[in-house]
Amino acid sequence: MKGNKILKILLVEDNLFEVLRFEKTINSIAINCEVTHAKHGGEAITSLQQQVLPDLIILDLDMPELSGLQFLEIIKQYEHLQDIPTIIHSSHIGQQEIAQCFKLGVAGFMVKTTDHENYVLNLQKTLLKWHKKVA
Repeated sequence: MKGNKILKILLVEDNLFEVLRFEKTINSIAINCEVTHAKHGGEAITSLQQQVLPDLIILDLDMPELSGLQFLEIIKQYEHLQDIPTIIHSSHIGQQEIAQCFKLGVAGFMVKTTDHENYVLNLQKTLLKWHKKVA
């Protein structure tokens, strides 16, 4: 890896188990990351307005208050937020949702699998890709 660049991630996830699993996995892989957590899309919008912008957004779709799709629609209205790559992190997603997500400019998808080994490998692969882009 080039330099000691920290990959700043905004994790938008309402499920505490998934947040803990994500953070535990991040700590077990050799990628320099800083994770900010938002419990739903509304909290994520507030975070984006008040903090340093992340390099990457990891977004669940099925959340209370403001869904992932609603969040995507909102951030695409702001020029300074449009170019932040967003990865959908969901356990189930239909073809219509996939099409909507791509229309809204998502950078990719990660399936929340129950197979821990695959989860770690997928997360590591995704984060390495984005870490190289910001390093």
